[in-house]
Amino acid sequence: MFVKRFTAKEEPRRLQCGIYLAKHYPQYAKISTQNKINFIDSLSGEMPECLVYGLYVLFNSTLYDAYYRILNGSTQVNSTEVNSMPVPDTKSIREMGRELMKTKDLSEKTCDLILEEYCE
Repeated sequence: MFVKRFTAKEEPRRLQCGIYLAKHYPQYAKISTQNKINFIDSLSGEMPECLVYGLYVLFNSTLYDAYYRILNGSTQVNSTEVNSMPVPDTKSIREMGRELMKTKDLSEKTCDLILEEYCE
């Protein structure tokens, strides 16, 4: 997963993320991006797809965007702050990802609805 590192202060969201799945691009052994993107990756190899989508639910939600704005007032998204954000356990994140994959709707509203189920 990618998270944009710099956002303009007039942009409505501070956390802006996107999903990258290497299996969708088998013709490329490696990729390159500009240095304005943070990567969220697994240290132990390839992340399960449901985990990638679950992390997308978190980072694309209104709750996490608001939390990040409170945590960091600047327009730069630092990996240190991202790493210090509280996250649910891996099992819950995978379940959220599976729900998002079923809906095929990556909107902020859908992410909010899915996360809401786990915050009760």
